[in-house]
Amino acid sequence: MMIDDRWYTRPPGVPAHDAAGGVVVRMRASGAEVLLVREGGAPSFVLPKGHVEAGETEEAAARREIAEEAGVRDLVLLTDLGVRARLNFERTSWKRTRYFLFLAPGQATAPAHPAAQWLPLDALPAMFWPEQRALLEQERGRIATLLTKAAVQTQFSRQAARYARSDSHAGDRDLDLLVEHLGMRPGAAVLDIATGTGFTAFALAARGARVVGLDLTPAMLHEARRLGEDTRIAWIAGDAEALPFADGSFDAVTVRRAPHHFPYLRQALLEMRRVVRPGGRIGIVDQVPPEDEAGRVLMERLEKLRDPSHVEALTASRWRSLLGELGVEITFADVVERPFTFEAWLDLGGADAARRAAVEEALAAGTPQARRQIGDDGTEPVTFMKRWVVLVGVTPAGPG
Repeated sequence: MMIDDRWYTRPPGVPAHDAAGGVVVRMRASGAEVLLVREGGAPSFVLPKGHVEAGETEEAAARREIAEEAGVRDLVLLTDLGVRARLNFERTSWKRTRYFLFLAPGQATAPAHPAAQWLPLDALPAMFWPEQRALLEQERGRIATLLTKAAVQTQFSRQAARYARSDSHAGDRDLDLLVEHLGMRPGAAVLDIATGTGFTAFALAARGARVVGLDLTPAMLHEARRLGEDTRIAWIAGDAEALPFADGSFDAVTVRRAPHHFPYLRQALLEMRRVVRPGGRIGIVDQVPPEDEAGRVLMERLEKLRDPSHVEALTASRWRSLLGELGVEITFADVVERPFTFEAWLDLGGADAARRAAVEEALAAGTPQARRQIGDDGTEPVTFMKRWVVLVGVTPAGPG
C-alpha cells in the first residue's frame, strides 16, 4: 500500500489525538544505529510510537511504547525532536506524534521483541511512513552529534578515575612542550578546553596563568577538583563547539588529547579563535595516526573499536593545513612518540571483553606493512607507537 499526500492533509471535522514515539539510538564501531520495528510482517519499518494515555506525559508514553513494541528499557533522554502530524492509518483521526531522541542503555544488544531491529542510521531500510523517514534524514546530523557527545560523557564518566591516575596524561613530553611554547606570562587568561582531569590546567596555573578548565563530562571535572584546589583555576562544564564566553575573552586557548572526540572539529576550532583575543595564542595537542594510509586506516579502526566516542584523529600534516586555513600562524610544531602496550591502552579506555576481542581480531587482520607503521614489531607484549602532534600558533592581530 502506498502512503501518499492524502494522509498529510487534515479534512474538516476530523478529530485530533496525541501520540508519542521514540528515536532510539546507539553507537557502534561501524557508526550510529537506530531501533526500528517491523509491523505485521510488512517489509517496511516504523518508529515505535503510540497513544498518550490519560494522566501520562508524552515522554512517559514514548518510553512505554518503546518497551512494549521493542522490548528496550532504561533509556537516556537526549532531546525532543518535535511533532510530526498526519492522519492515522484509517484516516479517521489527525495524529500528532511527539518524537523523543533516546540513547539505549550501554549493554543494549538484540531487542527483546522479535519485530525490532538495530539498523544503520546512514543506510535506512524501506519505511512505511514517509514523515518518519524524513525525520530521521533531516535530523541525522544532530542525532549523530548528540550520540557522539553522549558516548564521550559515558566513556569518560566511566574512566575518569583511570585518567586521573594516568602518568602519560599527567606529565608527558607533549604537555611540557605545549606549556613551554605557549609562553604565557603570569596573570594571562587561558582557557583549557576538554580539560579532563585538569593536568593541562594545573601546568598552566603553575606558570602563573589564570585558567578556566572546561569539560563536557562532570565526572572528569570532579576528578580535577579532587586532585587539587587552585584559586587560579575555575572549572566549568561546557561544550567545545559552543563555548560560553564572549569574543576575545582569553590570551590563549589550549586543548590537549581531545579533538579526536569532537563531532565538528572545525566548529570547535572556530570557537577557539573566537574567544581568544587578536594576536592571542592557540595550543593544540592531539593523537595522530601514521601519515601512510595503510597505518592510518588500521590505527583509526583500532581506536573506534576500543572507544565508541572516537570520531577521527587527523594526521599531523592535515592539522597543519587546517590551522593554516583558519588563519592561525604556526610558531611551533612537533610530534611526540611514546610506546604503549595494547594492554595498557585497552585498560585506559576501559575496553570490555568484546571490544578487546574486536581489537585483537582487527590487529591480526592488519597487513605487516600497516602493523609496522603503527609501531607493532611482532614482539611480545604487543606494543604500538602512540603519537601526538604539538602545535602552537598565533591568531591574526587586530587592526592597527
